[in-house]
Amino acid sequence: MTRSANLILALVGAVALIAPAASYAWRHPTNSEREQILYVGELHNATCSTMALPCESFIHVSTKGPWAAEYVQPPKGRTHEWQAGIASFRKVDGRWRFHSISQDGQGCGAPRSVQLDLHIYCGHAP
Repeated sequence: MTRSANLILALVGAVALIAPAASYAWRHPTNSEREQILYVGELHNATCSTMALPCESFIHVSTKGPWAAEYVQPPKGRTHEWQAGIASFRKVDGRWRFHSISQDGQGCGAPRSVQLDLHIYCGHAP
């Protein structure tokens, strides 16, 4: 191969590695954020600790604004028992506040960029 062909292949490879990472703009919460979000979620029966059935959850914090989402789902092999849900939270005056919970990913009230970032939506899938 010629030198220019090698350069083009290297460039295409680098773009292919970068592109998927750019589509996920959310980040994992800090330990402090996780504790605060789970505490507020428990107050609104929106976490695994408040459920009678076994479940799994994970939290994403938006990089597009002061928003976070907790995704609550049944463990593998038990998805027939109940439907997964998403609780959304907003940080106001340095504290995480409960916003809403839904089983269909609704994020009404969150800016569109945050909805796309956290995979929540209002009325229709993004």
